[in-house]
Amino acid sequence: MDLVQKLFDQLDFRRFQVDLKRVIQMDDPSSIPELIQYGEKLGEMMLNDQTDRAMDIMLEAIPGIIK
Repeated sequence: MDLVQKLFDQLDFRRFQVDLKRVIQMDDPSSIPELIQYGEKLGEMMLNDQTDRAMDIMLEAIPGIIK
């Protein structure tokens, strides 16, 4: 990631994700209202800079690996 940030310092690598309550098939038009709600929630997260909780995980260096 360090190399990517150095080469592409203008890119935004924040991660936004909405957890789905159930599996939604790609060819199921009856799920469109539910997908719209997920899209609205995702939009609110972006506007509020509310990133995915995985972004808060701090990784530790592997012993013996040069940083």
